[in-house]
Amino acid sequence: MKRFLSVAFCLTLLLGLLTPLCASASGAGWYVVDSQNPQGYCYLYSKPSDRDSVSRNLGPYENGSKVYVLEYYGGRDGNNNYCHVRTQSGKTGYMHDYALTRFYGNVWENVSEGWYVIRSKKPNGYCYLYSQPSSRDGVGYNKGRHENGEMVYVISYYGGQDGNSNYCYVRTLSNETGFIHDDALVPYDQQLDADGGWYVVSSSKPRGYCYLYSAASSRDSVSRNLGRYNNGEAVYVLEYRGGQDGSSNYCYVRTSDGQYGFMRDTALKRP
Repeated sequence: MKRFLSVAFCLTLLLGLLTPLCASASGAGWYVVDSQNPQGYCYLYSKPSDRDSVSRNLGPYENGSKVYVLEYYGGRDGNNNYCHVRTQSGKTGYMHDYALTRFYGNVWENVSEGWYVIRSKKPNGYCYLYSQPSSRDGVGYNKGRHENGEMVYVISYYGGQDGNSNYCYVRTLSNETGFIHDDALVPYDQQLDADGGWYVVSSSKPRGYCYLYSAASSRDSVSRNLGRYNNGEAVYVLEYRGGQDGSSNYCYVRTSDGQYGFMRDTALKRP
């Protein structure tokens, strides 16, 4: 009996020593690349193997890069164990488990908890709330549309499960929670007043001016250029709209000479 207890104790102790080694990055959560490679990086692979015949090398990630571990895999090559990870840019793949260390700090230094305003670039000016950090029907479901100008409270920041977008986990004014694309949100203290008011042209162009367009786009095929307005000229903002060109947001304005049209929001500021 004593011999059996001694063996059981030794096995328990051995497992306790081995578990941290095998589970160094086995729990879901944020990790930081901490490779012992002399050049200070590790690779992301398309499959849990570093063999060229099995997987593709998706690129190097420097020490200090942060990734979210989704799950733990034994390696197909028989030598290494891997973690299925999602990078901060939304790319998914596999990294050697021994190159990752648990991270407990603030992953998204530039995205903080607090109130944000929806400022979608969709032409119709809205975004969707999803049940999961993905817009794919097979992953989560659409919980409804939210218009530009609505406020939401950002609780935390997520890399997207769909590999293309990053999301914020938010709470709406009606206390509904879900995920919204991060590029559809602007911090409340940085937003342009959607209720209207007087602004002045303050373009960063070297010559100091911006254009007024007939539609929320600068593309010739979509809108007409209604004229140039110099820095310092006053315009009255009527409403805020996402740009039809997919790259800029616009304000629908009335100029001091009575014209109506669209100007890029980045060219306007409070007087």
